[in-house]
Amino acid sequence: MRGIDRLLLLAALMLPGTPAGAATISETTDTLLITGTVRATYAQKLRAPRLDSWRMQIQWMAPEGSLVKAGDEVVRMDSANLSSEIDQLELQLRGAEQRAQKELAELEVALIEAERARVEADAARAKAAIDAGVPAAHLPKIQFERYQLDLERADNALLEASARRDTAQSGIGKRQAELALERQTLGLDLERKREQLISASLRAERSGSVLYASDPQTGNKLNVGANVQFSTLVAEVTEAADLVVVAWLNEVDGLRLAPDAAVRLTLDAQPDTPFAGQIRRRSGAAEAREAWGASRYFELEIAIQPPADLVLTPGMSVLVEAPASAAETRP
Repeated sequence: MRGIDRLLLLAALMLPGTPAGAATISETTDTLLITGTVRATYAQKLRAPRLDSWRMQIQWMAPEGSLVKAGDEVVRMDSANLSSEIDQLELQLRGAEQRAQKELAELEVALIEAERARVEADAARAKAAIDAGVPAAHLPKIQFERYQLDLERADNALLEASARRDTAQSGIGKRQAELALERQTLGLDLERKREQLISASLRAERSGSVLYASDPQTGNKLNVGANVQFSTLVAEVTEAADLVVVAWLNEVDGLRLAPDAAVRLTLDAQPDTPFAGQIRRRSGAAEAREAWGASRYFELEIAIQPPADLVLTPGMSVLVEAPASAAETRP
């Protein structure tokens, strides 16, 4: 490409309303300039975990570009509130255990006393039954009637004592169930908080290099201190193998680019070492990129053929020069 044409293309990137990193084309050229990024075919995406708060803060991140091994911590979310809540729940659970032991001991004592009263009432009723069993012919009438009345009273007393004993016994079972439910509720809440505390630490599943994600609102790299929402992509762990270039094509230029076009790629970090690539996939529908404005973009995946001495690292930015079809013109 002639030097003047390249300058025109670069100037077109600075036109008002054209977001940084977006695909564009000069009206005077048949080449599309698209910006892209080197990516690994394998990339573990680390997303903000689900915590009780809908927003959370990044407390720590492994340095970008650093190598991590499987199991290494890569990102840690601020979990100070979680730790405090876990301590409180542990205290509540211990308190519930102690309270349960005390209450159940008191109920056991009440049951013992109710059982003793029932045994005494049963013995009194047995004595009254013996007295009431003496034939009337052997006792004065008033004595016989008093024995019958004493038996009736003893029967009622035994019924009342048995009812108190049954109530005390069922009370123990009911309270045991209530205390067990309380402990179970606290235990489940404590377990959930502990799982959240574990999930607040995002770890690598396999060895690779750390690549920070960009804020979907501003396009800036996320870093320590940033506030993110649940499921927001925070970082990736990538392997420097099977690399591709992912680029974004403005939807207005969608018909100007062949689906399998051969392209010319240049690393921003090494502009004097271009290499070849070929588009092997384009997304079926354009999607919004909030940080770039109101336009929508197709995602392109480009197979690359870099020279052996060119060192590529996931996350490197790339300029993609692609031939535009002359059959379509920009509106």
